[in-house]
Amino acid sequence: MQTDLASLHILFVTVASQAIGFGHLSRCLALAAHAQKRHADIGFLVFGGDAAEDRIKGAGFACIRLDESALNAGHWPQTAHLRADAVMADMIFPGFDRVCRDVEGLFGRLRGLGRLLTAIDVLGEASLARRFPEVPVDLLVSPYVATPVETSGRRWRFIEGARYALLSPDYAGLPARTQRNSASRVLVSCGGSDPKGYTAEVLRGLERLTRRIEVRVVIGPLFGAALRQQIQVLVDESRHAVTPVKVASSLRHDMLWCDMAIGANGLTKYELAATATPSLLFSIDAHHEEVNRPFAAKKTAAHLGIGISAETVSREAERLLSDVVLRSEMAARGSALVDGVGAQRLFDEIKKELLC
Repeated sequence: MQTDLASLHILFVTVASQAIGFGHLSRCLALAAHAQKRHADIGFLVFGGDAAEDRIKGAGFACIRLDESALNAGHWPQTAHLRADAVMADMIFPGFDRVCRDVEGLFGRLRGLGRLLTAIDVLGEASLARRFPEVPVDLLVSPYVATPVETSGRRWRFIEGARYALLSPDYAGLPARTQRNSASRVLVSCGGSDPKGYTAEVLRGLERLTRRIEVRVVIGPLFGAALRQQIQVLVDESRHAVTPVKVASSLRHDMLWCDMAIGANGLTKYELAATATPSLLFSIDAHHEEVNRPFAAKKTAAHLGIGISAETVSREAERLLSDVVLRSEMAARGSALVDGVGAQRLFDEIKKELLC
């Protein structure tokens, strides 16, 4: 049974911009949807541009927007009236400490906005857990498959693991999935910005397949004009049935539609696991490849290393589409690892902390 959050005011604090991407904001919006279903009062504080504010307001939530430079401000007059029961901060990314000169001071200011401060961490050496052990948070969350972090003697309580994978309500309670013997549907999703143009390279690889397939290719909100044009040319010239898909609030429907997915090894891999979607995943750089290794060891997908080539896409996609046993094994491992109710568990923990 879900814990009711009625009478609780939850303030989500996040970052979103062309440079940073929209991943943190998307996760906060998914969490806000969970909390709203449990009758919480929701607000947002976002450091970023107009597009971030528009997206939050479009989802029906109140929003205060500050420029990214305000991360280094000692005071935010726009927040003087704010007082939340729980503040949830999702804003750490590799290099965050180069953007924010005083990370502990920033979180101290956030701590002053509510009774309880929860922070969602990242993996690796850039994490709060490793780099800022004195950061003034109450609950630190690492919702990933990762190498355990030593946290004894820390001021915060630490919860971690795929049990807390933070997905939208769309990914909870999904029915068992059957893998089709005759596989021909492919989903391509390479992130919100794809600055290296991996989406186009994946489409080139799929064009080499001898079998006719259906492809849905996700066009991220931050794709540049040149990449969009390049993709459109590939779509127009393809002998496959290729359909561009604009990013919506959820890709669940597209994941359940496809026989396999190809994409960058970001947070989407947890959604792919929850939907039992067999996948080919690659990392965008060496840092991401390193932090993705523990997840790769779970074998919910075929992990292809750093970057992607058309030749690799063609070879590995043909292998996966042709092997229903392999796809079934990946699907079973994925749904066993990520059950879609990690957000519910997190809100249960927050409620417990507030009652202590």
